[in-house]
Amino acid sequence: MVNDITGGGVSGLSADQIRLFLDALIEHTPDYVVIVDEHCRPILASKALVHRLGGERAGPGTEHASLDLTPFERSDEPAPADRDPVALALSKRRPEKAERLKLKTAAGQLLPVSAEAFPLTSEGGRLIGAICFYRDIGAEEELLRSREQWRSIISHDLRGPVVTIDLAVRLLMSDPALAGAEEAQSLLERIQRAGTRLDEMIQNLSDATRIESGRVLLHKEAVDLSSMVDAAIESSNVPESRPVRLQREDESLRVSVDPERFEQALVNIIKNAVTHGHRETPIDISIQREKDRAIVAVSNEGPRIPAEERSRVFERFHKLRLSRTSAAEGLGLGLFVTKGLIEAHGGEVWLESESEAPTTFKVAIPLDEA
Repeated sequence: MVNDITGGGVSGLSADQIRLFLDALIEHTPDYVVIVDEHCRPILASKALVHRLGGERAGPGTEHASLDLTPFERSDEPAPADRDPVALALSKRRPEKAERLKLKTAAGQLLPVSAEAFPLTSEGGRLIGAICFYRDIGAEEELLRSREQWRSIISHDLRGPVVTIDLAVRLLMSDPALAGAEEAQSLLERIQRAGTRLDEMIQNLSDATRIESGRVLLHKEAVDLSSMVDAAIESSNVPESRPVRLQREDESLRVSVDPERFEQALVNIIKNAVTHGHRETPIDISIQREKDRAIVAVSNEGPRIPAEERSRVFERFHKLRLSRTSAAEGLGLGLFVTKGLIEAHGGEVWLESESEAPTTFKVAIPLDEA
């Protein structure tokens, strides 16, 4: 339905005049726009869309018979009906959106698009067609492919040598001939620690790529939250000089998570507390219930995080100024990955760092009460 926004001007125009104005509007828009009738036949399309698909521009009052709007998911397979936003908008009489589809050009090439369609009704409520807006996402698709290639390089080409080094070091450390050579053992331990840090960086790079492309795969199961926190503390290898004080306000909480991924997120936060807390100060961890979700809080006594940096701690490659001026290692990806993993679980993570209180990271995760 076209609303009159001219203060009475449209009401004095004939249907043909309104059609000419609408045709001119769509003709000159730089966007990919098409209007179809109630039978899903294109009747108006922007010049940009027609040019991109390689069809022919029809004159006012005629159909775009050569414009094929059949959505595809693969080159030889049209998308199912429940993935066609235009058909859905017409049948369900409501706005419909599709994130990743393809339109076939006259030359047979596939154009990656996202689409959003809206039903059109007359003043009496009769369905008369739909309008659809397409957006070319070819550049985004290419970026996703590049990210996947980069992730593959990280996961295989970089990790392979690290695994080899770690295996060789383990074999040397277990060699009886070196059992009493303290200096050699010390050097091997340093190599092993460096290899572990490098492996963690590679893992973070790989995970960051998955998170950015929205391809984090989770294998969820109902688990005991208290046990998950215990496992994360053990995996964090907290030094004895930094005692962990764990407070469990409710030991019966269960959550539906991917155990490996959720533990990884908790480990990142605990290691962050170890890195940025003052030496020989405790790390406080608490577990509590807040309505329909569980809260895990990790606190450390360390330098306050400036207000202007608090909103950036979860950004990719961001390192706090106190990290850049200290011996803290890493790429600045740990908290970025943590945020992505927690949000993939339907939770949230945030920072509290006031002048007179410990720095605290809190994780909220929905409870599994089935």
